[in-house]
Amino acid sequence: MDVSQLHVGGYTSMIFVRLSDGVLFLFWLKSTVAQKEYSFYGENPIPVAIGEIVESQLNTTWGHVAQFHVHGENIKIDLRPQLNE
Repeated sequence: MDVSQLHVGGYTSMIFVRLSDGVLFLFWLKSTVAQKEYSFYGENPIPVAIGEIVESQLNTTWGHVAQFHVHGENIKIDLRPQLNE
């Protein structure tokens, strides 16, 4: 479930529920993409599938400003040139 509201002051947050046991996971982009403030919450390690979904969604939603690569709970955020100036 993506609960963000783009371009109205909200940043990306995604809630995941593992159906087998009801465990919750949360990804939260806490500020602008350029500020690179984010967190994953939930049992560790975060499942690989969640990282893949987060990476895909961020690249789809915010791909016009950055390229995202998720590795575990770390995200490499490469800003597009216009944001680095």
